[in-house]
Amino acid sequence: MRGGPKSWARRQIEPFPSGARVTAYYDPADPAEAFLVHRPSWLPWLFALVPSLLPYGWLRLRAAARLREARKQAFSPALG
Repeated sequence: MRGGPKSWARRQIEPFPSGARVTAYYDPADPAEAFLVHRPSWLPWLFALVPSLLPYGWLRLRAAARLREARKQAFSPALG
């Protein structure tokens, strides 16, 4: 690790000099959860995207299964 944890911590607080006015973000339901840097999470997008892609995957699997069945019937010798 470059510089260690203290070096990392110093880099994190550099944009916030002591006494400066800054915007702080906090959870009104739990004010102990507070932060200075607002970084959006990708997790809600994951929960929205995965379920929306499941029908597409299911349709692709069904189409592949139908294609395999059609090929099997087209190339199998006729019985009788």
